[in-house]
Amino acid sequence: MTMKKITLLLMTLAIAATAQTVAQSSNANLQGLSLFFYDTFFDGDVELTPAFDANITNYTVNVSYFNSSIGGYGYIADSKATINSSSINNTGGTSFQFYKTLQVGENIITFIVTAEDSVTQKTYTLVVTREALQERAETINVTTPGTLRNYILEDDKLKITKLTITGNIDARDIYFLDSLSHLIELDLGDANIVAYEGIVGWWNSRLYSANELPENSFRLPYFTSIVLPKTLTSIGSAVLNFDVSALTSLTIPEGVTKIGYVFANYKRELTTLSLPSTLTEIGGDSFFYCDNLTTVINHNPNPIEIDCVFTCREQSFSNERTLYVPFGSGAAYREAHIWKLFNVVELPDVSDVSVVPSDTSVLLVWQPYDNAEGYKLLIYANEAHTELVCTLEYDSAGQLFNTILHRARTAQQTVSPSFTATVEHLLSGTTYYYTLQTLGASNALLSSQSGSFTTTGEQSNTGVVSPVGERSRTVACYSILGQKLPKEPESGIYIILYDNGTAKKFVK
Repeated sequence: MTMKKITLLLMTLAIAATAQTVAQSSNANLQGLSLFFYDTFFDGDVELTPAFDANITNYTVNVSYFNSSIGGYGYIADSKATINSSSINNTGGTSFQFYKTLQVGENIITFIVTAEDSVTQKTYTLVVTREALQERAETINVTTPGTLRNYILEDDKLKITKLTITGNIDARDIYFLDSLSHLIELDLGDANIVAYEGIVGWWNSRLYSANELPENSFRLPYFTSIVLPKTLTSIGSAVLNFDVSALTSLTIPEGVTKIGYVFANYKRELTTLSLPSTLTEIGGDSFFYCDNLTTVINHNPNPIEIDCVFTCREQSFSNERTLYVPFGSGAAYREAHIWKLFNVVELPDVSDVSVVPSDTSVLLVWQPYDNAEGYKLLIYANEAHTELVCTLEYDSAGQLFNTILHRARTAQQTVSPSFTATVEHLLSGTTYYYTLQTLGASNALLSSQSGSFTTTGEQSNTGVVSPVGERSRTVACYSILGQKLPKEPESGIYIILYDNGTAKKFVK
């Protein structure tokens, strides 16, 4: 090859390389961007503001509190360009898919498009604002079963977030609750479920039993708290079977004997479950995919036979899950099918509480429980446990860390190996009622013992609440229920506390 030919060849290659470089695109545009909700309960597209335009790089979207996540698809204008975003979870060709969990407030998603030339970049920014929860609480007393819908206007169905129901309800009312899709807290503790025979929704006519949650009920996606009726005896199949629930704790009340099939599945936030001593049956496939369920409190001293509950595969079960069982029943649970897969721990012996009342005070002594995270002692002035005298909260070492006084002083000390609490300035010759709660992780109620005591001495309307010495300056004035009064009332029953530690009850 002559020198001239070599020179021509080199020039040809240089020209080709230059042409290839010039041919690299600087297009860093997106061709489209569409959004949709990832929440199971919400469907449909989300509108961008402003409408998408490749030359506009900043967009906003406002969503409800109940939209906890958002996703969508995007398209790159040039197939040789690349896209980068921390929210992208899938790409293919010129399209990509993205997803983001939303916090309350502003959530920023950025898409950085880099052109083929590796120099040109364009950043598209999407600001998704999730509004704060607008709480609305309602209390409804249903006098006629089946009429709950009459108490709630159509426009209010999506506004109520907390609901307390009392009175008599039936299956029609329970199924109606599913239309309140933004309900977060539901209290049915004082509601009574009565029998109903007829058609509800798409179901054929049938008899719905009293004191039973009907099958396929409570399919609400945002539950964080639910209190079941105290009179409940049975739970139908597929109740609470919905996978978008933030329910963290669930207590099945005493009196319930049966839980149907496929109960409370997909409760991925559920950490604590309490089962009653009356329970004799749990249907299969219940409590599946409750991935964070770490504490189960079973008050039944006899392990009931279960299968395909909590999990089907023994090898996938972690003994990091703790099962609390009644005192003396640990050995039986460690031998029982599926129950033995838990880390079995016996609850404290609730008989180990001593109560020693005196004229105007009471001393309570109880044995510490190794697995307790704390204790709560409540003393009431009435048997219905509605008139609170005081609340004392203790840590696992028996140290008092929180006191809510509704009457007089309290004193506490730790005496190994027992814990003691002294409540002073009670009325002499008066009956009081107490509840001692043993608490586990996340304040889960492990055990509770209630009782009563009567202070010694004679009850007198003008009697001294505690030994009275020389009167001194008035420190405070309280009602008979322990509420602090701004001044001494002109009439009624009240208590005066003096700065020398004495107190006296007056009747005017």
